[in-house]
Amino acid sequence: MDHRRIKLLHVEDNLAHRRLIGHYLSAMKDFEFDVFHADSEEAAVESFRTNGIQIVLLDFHLTQGDGLSCLRRLRSIDPLVPIVALSGAATPEIASELLEVGADDYLSKQDLNREALATAVRNVLSRVDLVRKEGHSRKNEVLEQLDADFDQACQSFLKSADPNLVAALDKFESSARNAKITVWELQQVFTRVCEKRAQQQPSGQPPVEKFLRPLLLESVLRLFGSLPFAR
Repeated sequence: MDHRRIKLLHVEDNLAHRRLIGHYLSAMKDFEFDVFHADSEEAAVESFRTNGIQIVLLDFHLTQGDGLSCLRRLRSIDPLVPIVALSGAATPEIASELLEVGADDYLSKQDLNREALATAVRNVLSRVDLVRKEGHSRKNEVLEQLDADFDQACQSFLKSADPNLVAALDKFESSARNAKITVWELQQVFTRVCEKRAQQQPSGQPPVEKFLRPLLLESVLRLFGSLPFAR
């Protein structure tokens, strides 16, 4: 049988309860859990930040720190990671507060058993898997549309490009290198040329800067290397 390996953070300061939860988790044969323990709010946040945690079991009552505060902090770091809250004080008010702050599920320690924990863990993992799968699918759709839109823009640009454009850019690059031009000076050259061309442009046309911006980007790439997003 294939096991899905999961990094689980158990935030609990009671050693006996840690061992009980560990026993319950080991009975879930479809998962293999790498369990990280934290006995305080600060330790939980630190472990969560550094260990690539995929699910959290969080005790509502902590000797050091506050369960609700810890829940808020973990949720601010990762809005999707499944968090199951556990509490010995089983009241509807506490359950409502935990769910409102961001817990995906709530279990009473008084009624906790192996089956209840396994069901909660499987359910929250399945929910987040579905959300991430749908998000990935939507992302792919967006990227496909971006490819199509950019390809259309490139086709229009190539159709209208002057055959002498590359030669003109080569000449400008050579002159700019000889002058040891800076990025700021290149921006000033661009601004002056745009102002000059704007005076010759028919009224009602879009700003000339929008048409010439690709030439500025090409000049930056030629003279100063890759743009930050291309590194």
